Amino acid sequence: MLAPDGHTYEVRVEVDIEVTCEPTRWSRRDNSDDNQPATPAERTPVQVIKEGRKQTGWSQQLECTGAGNGGGGCGAMLLVEIGDVFETQSSCRDETDYYVTFRCQCCGVLTDIKGAPGYVRDAARVQRAKWRTP
Repeated sequence: MLAPDGHTYEVRVEVDIEVTCEPTRWSRRDNSDDNQPATPAERTPVQVIKEGRKQTGWSQQLECTGAGNGGGGCGAMLLVEIGDVFETQSSCRDETDYYVTFRCQCCGVLTDIKGAPGYVRDAARVQRAKWRTP
């Protein structure tokens, strides 16, 4: 990545999130006959036979649209990970708005991500000063 000082740096941001699966048991609220089929809300959820791999980080499939940056995206579908995002800003008078943004690997256009979780915004903020438009 090209930094504002003209040097190239490699930046990796890793976020560890642990997701656990614990079965929940439901009981009938009306204490009616247990031989009657339960409604979907009263059934026991799907049982876990073998737990899967632990989920780490954040990633999302996003389209290169150029949203928030004048458009012009190429329409490529990209798997954007937390290490690919950075914060951009827009200032008008006394107000500054901040955006979580990624750069398309196909065309180089920047696209803002709407609704990114807080920890993704924090990771983007760390990389704000390290990215530059080519």
